[in-house]
Amino acid sequence: MTQKTYVDNILKVFGIENYTPATTLIDEKLKFNTNIEEEEVDEQLRVVLFSSKAEYRALIHTSREAIWLMMLLQDL
Repeated sequence: MTQKTYVDNILKVFGIENYTPATTLIDEKLKFNTNIEEEEVDEQLRVVLFSSKAEYRALIHTSREAIWLMMLLQDL
């Protein structure tokens, strides 16, 4: 299963499959360096990675809130 399929399935569960995708801050063609011995870090890349991580955390938090609200509404 691809990431797109996975996300589309989640959106269908919550009834919001007609969403408008937004771009992310990370360049899709960016290749990460696997050399763990390298000391120098590109500051802009570091900011982009941390920003992306924050976006994913916000998505997880929002998903949890949506699940909680759905369960609450089902109990009413």
